[in-house]
Amino acid sequence: MATPAAVRHVVVAVAVGGAVALVETASGSLGSLWPAVPASALLAALGSALRPVLRAGRAEQHAELKRLDDLERAARHQSLTAIDAMSGTEFELFIAGLCHRDGFTVHQSRGGAGDLGADVITDSPDGRRVVIQCKRYKPGNAVPGPDLQRFLGTARPIHNADVPVFVTTAWRFTKQSRELAAGQHVVLIDRDLLSHWNNGVSLDKYLPAAPPG
Repeated sequence: MATPAAVRHVVVAVAVGGAVALVETASGSLGSLWPAVPASALLAALGSALRPVLRAGRAEQHAELKRLDDLERAARHQSLTAIDAMSGTEFELFIAGLCHRDGFTVHQSRGGAGDLGADVITDSPDGRRVVIQCKRYKPGNAVPGPDLQRFLGTARPIHNADVPVFVTTAWRFTKQSRELAAGQHVVLIDRDLLSHWNNGVSLDKYLPAAPPG
């Protein structure tokens, strides 16, 4: 709905246009008594009057898009409430289920004693071995670097991972863990990405492109 200010600007624009039209008409009928108003002046006047209206419309559109985005994000994050209540084993089985949903072949669906850092082991549809570490943290806790280091100590050397993946219920990773992941090509899935994954985004959208040939 247009704001009162926007309505006033429209009225001004109409008034300017009407006034100029009257002047143009008068100039045609009364000759030199009414000098003609150039078309450029009319366009300038209308442009000046309508500019605030266009700005107001863009601002309202931006606000509405932000509101819808906030609602969508809230709905996604609300879906994680049940995940927060899971045990460690239930969370691992849940992640394995998402992999299966996305067409991955699941070889191991949970960790445990002697898992050597691999909770879920799958093959992607293009044949790459994906080894996943599943860690439940309180949402406000950041994933520290040492946790990622321990995972890297086994993901490739022991489990032959083509793509190591670290998925967590936490909102963020520390700077150290992000830098380590970037250097070692580890896919990090934080709480926000997990919410997208849980709501239908396929895991392969998060993985790097497969090497050619």
